[in-house]
Amino acid sequence: MKPQGKYDFLNMEGPKGYIAGSLREDTGFITQNDIGPARTLMVGEANFDDEPEEENGVNDEIAEKTYEIVEKRMEERRKKRKEIREKKEQEEYEKKHPTISQQFADIKDEIKKMSLEDWMKIPEATGRRNQKVQNEFLEGRHMPLPDTVIVSNYNLNQIKGTIIPTQTDLIQLGNTRKKTLQLSLDGSKTSISSVDVNGYLTELGQNQELTENDVTQIKQYKFLFKSMRTTKPQLAVGWIQSALIEESLGHLSAARKLIMEGTQKCPNSDEIWLQAIRLHPIEVRSDICASAIAVLPKKPSLWLEAIELEKNIIEKRKIAHKGLEFVSNSIELWKKTIELEDGEIQKQTMKQAVETLPQCVELWIIFAEKESYENSKKILNQSLKILPKEPLIWIAAARIEEIKGHNPEKAIGIIKKALKYFDKENLSIEKNIWIDEGVKYINEAKATLKGIIEYIIDYKEKDLISFWKHIEQIYSNDEVTKMIYQHAVQVQPQNDELWMELIRVCGNDEKEIEVVFQHAIDVIDSEEIWKKFVEWCMKRTPSIAQSLLKKIINKGKGGESVWLGIIDLELNENHLLEAFNYVQQGIKTCKSIRLIKKGIKIALSLKDEEKENEMILSGDSIDPQNVGLILFKIKREIRKQNFINARKIYENALKLNETSVNLWDAAAQCELHQPGSFSVSKARTIYERGKNKNPTSQDLWISLIHFERENGNKKVSDSYLSEGIKVCKSNGKLWKEMIQTSPINKKKTTCSDALRAFEGRDKDVDYANVVFAVAEFLYNSGKKEKAEEWFRKVIFIDPNYGDAWIWIYKIIYEKKGKITDFEIKKKDCIEKCSLCEHKKGLIWSQVKRRNECCQYSTEEILEKGRLAIN
Repeated sequence: MKPQGKYDFLNMEGPKGYIAGSLREDTGFITQNDIGPARTLMVGEANFDDEPEEENGVNDEIAEKTYEIVEKRMEERRKKRKEIREKKEQEEYEKKHPTISQQFADIKDEIKKMSLEDWMKIPEATGRRNQKVQNEFLEGRHMPLPDTVIVSNYNLNQIKGTIIPTQTDLIQLGNTRKKTLQLSLDGSKTSISSVDVNGYLTELGQNQELTENDVTQIKQYKFLFKSMRTTKPQLAVGWIQSALIEESLGHLSAARKLIMEGTQKCPNSDEIWLQAIRLHPIEVRSDICASAIAVLPKKPSLWLEAIELEKNIIEKRKIAHKGLEFVSNSIELWKKTIELEDGEIQKQTMKQAVETLPQCVELWIIFAEKESYENSKKILNQSLKILPKEPLIWIAAARIEEIKGHNPEKAIGIIKKALKYFDKENLSIEKNIWIDEGVKYINEAKATLKGIIEYIIDYKEKDLISFWKHIEQIYSNDEVTKMIYQHAVQVQPQNDELWMELIRVCGNDEKEIEVVFQHAIDVIDSEEIWKKFVEWCMKRTPSIAQSLLKKIINKGKGGESVWLGIIDLELNENHLLEAFNYVQQGIKTCKSIRLIKKGIKIALSLKDEEKENEMILSGDSIDPQNVGLILFKIKREIRKQNFINARKIYENALKLNETSVNLWDAAAQCELHQPGSFSVSKARTIYERGKNKNPTSQDLWISLIHFERENGNKKVSDSYLSEGIKVCKSNGKLWKEMIQTSPINKKKTTCSDALRAFEGRDKDVDYANVVFAVAEFLYNSGKKEKAEEWFRKVIFIDPNYGDAWIWIYKIIYEKKGKITDFEIKKKDCIEKCSLCEHKKGLIWSQVKRRNECCQYSTEEILEKGRLAIN
């Protein structure tokens, strides 16, 4: 039966065999009130005292665990009931006592829709108590008067005379200083005297929604300028900036009111009057301007503003002439008056202007330009009597002579005469002033500018380069730069930098370039200049290169570079016999090993042994110890199976050139080509000798590593690789080899080790090999964008790394159809690669040659390299 009350269980029958206190060993005791059966144990009941001690301990533990479970369960039931009760009480409390944010939630929603004008009308929170509410704690107490009351009464009682004594309002001044300091600490960059209305504040006025920070800044500025107006009302800047702030916020009426109040406080400032004119409607501007002129009749800016406001041309002229009566020394006002007049009145006005201001160069030049050719000369001659040291008048005289007199030679003569006068009087010649004035009229008076360039610039190398940079940055005018270098190469014909700059400025205009080269043929004797000319021609204008080179050869000028250039042109057309004939002619003119090597390669392509022997004999007569020539001899003997002669050649050569890796390679190859089972051992011995002679040459280590790997000794090659990295200081190629040959699961770790080894040596050219290997790994890992960045790092470190250019070209080509500017990027890659010389790399060297003596073009090499990688 289920109990109905809280303590009904006390009246219920206990479990069978249950004795109260049996588990606690509390049975068997008797009290005075105990009259029950506890006096003696009933038969069959448990006597806990007779049980062993151990069993009692176990029973205690079971009891404790049971009580813990019961207590925990009861505690959970009490906790849930407590939480439900507390939650209800909290909800009831919140309903009766809502928070401030909840009370104003509906008002905050309305604030979001407020306009900027309504927002700015909200008064500042002063934090003061309502004065109508009496403070009971202040009753019967006396408060001291503030300083402002004392100061204001002091000012009222002062005697008013011609000099009015003033008293500084220390409170306002303190507030101003405090606010200025606060703005400075907040990082405000706007100075007190200038607010960027057209920038920051105007932008704020255009925004429909202002952030809390923007509003705070505007209020800070308004407070600052208000303090300025109060403490120093005679300063116009406070009134102007306050009005500009109101204008930027769209409060035009407030801005106009402020600025007009400022005109009363600062009537002697033309700037405040001009702002007042600008802020008011068009119909009242003339009246304000008239009021301003009445107060400040000697301010030319106000007269100029009055002229602009007037629409009638006759009234404009009247105002201008009236202004000159008050301000006769204003150049701008004279210029405006001359501009408004025409015919004879204009001439009379100009004459009056130069008579009034004879030291004004600008008015003399305007006067001369408005007159006829004959009168212009008279005017300028008269001006030169007064101002002979003014370069602008001399330049104007030359310009008028060229434009109006159609006599460019006389114009140059005037410039020359001016410079002689300046030299005679020891006057400094400021190049920038002369050139700037000449450039202004470059289209109308080119001869004048040419005369300035020819006679003013001192063509010393340093001055010239700095001056060219000045022209490039300021004018960005190739025609001006071209004039400078056309004359520069006449003054310094052996300066290769000047010639190359002149060609650069000519751009892709082949006719102009041909004219430059024709002139160069008669002047240049320097082999270095011809070398640069030929390289430039071969890359940019191959169509005119051949005829130019033939003319140079016919003139008997030019050296090795000219002959190599014309030979390469013939080889590109596959004219092998013509190219060999030029080699023979070139060797007679200049004893060049490079020409002989070129001749040997052509002979090999022709498979003409006689021509090959002829070239080798010519080489022996010039430089018998040349390594390149010796290599050709060794290869020739190997082809003929004369291994004994080949061995003699390389043994003798190695005695004199122990450091040449190519010689050690050639010697090893010679032994490998010999028949017999010991050829590999002999080749290994040669490599070992070379390694011992050159222990720090990473190229020899790599040759030895490749040799062992090709012969199936991978473990040996790996040990050589690890040893070489430790021995060689410059070990970028070895690290590259290590990365490329590492297992896939170890490549990342190897890349990290290699990069760590080059820490602090990132500008080392050898570092490019490591970066290249990392870039390859990134590409093969599928990170193509990252790989392109690393390949570009390679060419930044070493622009002549040909394999990196091939990879970049390949990555760009893979984007074909995916990017819109594919053709532009492809062309840019080819052009930049073409500008680099002596490109290197395993892939590049494999695909660059069309035949033994001729290379493909840069574009063809890049394309073939791309296919080779695939």
